[in-house]
Amino acid sequence: GSMASIAPARLLLKFKVDVDRPMRFMKHLQRAKFDGSPWLSIHSWEELLRRGAVKLENSTKNKSPPASLRLTANTTVSVELPETFSANGIAMPPADQLVIGAPLFMSKRLFAFNKPAGIHTIAQHPWENDCLVNYIAAYLQSQGIMDVKAFAALSKPPLIEGGLLQRLDLDTSGLVVGALDVLAKEAMRECFRQKRIEKTYLAVTETMVPNPPPREHTLRCFLWGSSKESRDGALQEPKHKPADGSRVESVEVRTKVLQRAGNMNLVQVTTSHGARHVVRCALQLMGTPILGDKLYHPVPSNKAPRMLLHASSITVPQVVDSNGEEVVSERVFEAGVPKDFAKALKACRFDADLVRVAATSDGGSVESV
Repeated sequence: GSMASIAPARLLLKFKVDVDRPMRFMKHLQRAKFDGSPWLSIHSWEELLRRGAVKLENSTKNKSPPASLRLTANTTVSVELPETFSANGIAMPPADQLVIGAPLFMSKRLFAFNKPAGIHTIAQHPWENDCLVNYIAAYLQSQGIMDVKAFAALSKPPLIEGGLLQRLDLDTSGLVVGALDVLAKEAMRECFRQKRIEKTYLAVTETMVPNPPPREHTLRCFLWGSSKESRDGALQEPKHKPADGSRVESVEVRTKVLQRAGNMNLVQVTTSHGARHVVRCALQLMGTPILGDKLYHPVPSNKAPRMLLHASSITVPQVVDSNGEEVVSERVFEAGVPKDFAKALKACRFDADLVRVAATSDGGSVESV
């Protein structure tokens, strides 16, 4: 594919089209590599084209050429990259900015952090430097645990997740675990795929139906279709199982109402399923959507500064890697709720003493092994 050279001072990337047959411009862009790695996804190239940062040499046009343009060999393409671009794939956050606390858990092979609400888990572009993955990479490097390039190499380009094993939505706070070596990540991924890992959440929900589910309830339903289709209404009761030929997966979500205050509920949600929005969809399907959820419950509330969902714990069995070496012994990882969540509980007239509030400095107790 096309190899790119980067001039660090100007963050200007240049490469020459080296394919004899004419190809769509986007295909040429996807072939470009930085330090041997294709760190730019189609999504990132589209963003750079939208910004007008991609130019053809000797072109008099100020705009980026369309992605559908067909180019021939020896055409030179120049790209003006954002200053925070990282050829490693994970950009470093500003030195004076660290929005995460110390890890909740750190061993030679695994770690756990308490993600604050308001930041993405992984970066969409290699110039984004304010996501959880960026802060974790910076922490690991600052502590001499792993340099950023080695951490970035734990994910396959152009995916920018390092050793992270989960994703939480932008407005969801809570526990995120990750691995520090390839074999540990593979073993944990397989454990997640086999649904041997149980994830527990705390949510504040609003009852929107006359007959809500009982205090303890198990919702069994179906998930089908592509990720785009699973954003809304993908979970359906068994009687609504889609026709044969659709990709169907059974889902089980268990809920337990810890407290009620009027039509508000503090709910503990447990599932081993990892589909996108599975908890949010399930609670909406039960008629008790999450307060502050703009997608599934777009009703303004002065009690919800953001979507009131917190990933509180993960229960992991003993996990061994493909060499028979232990990755982690059986244990429960826990993350206390942040102060904004605890404040919202009080605004909803719940007893906030029933949940553990995270410490300001580290999001919880640090445990090293």
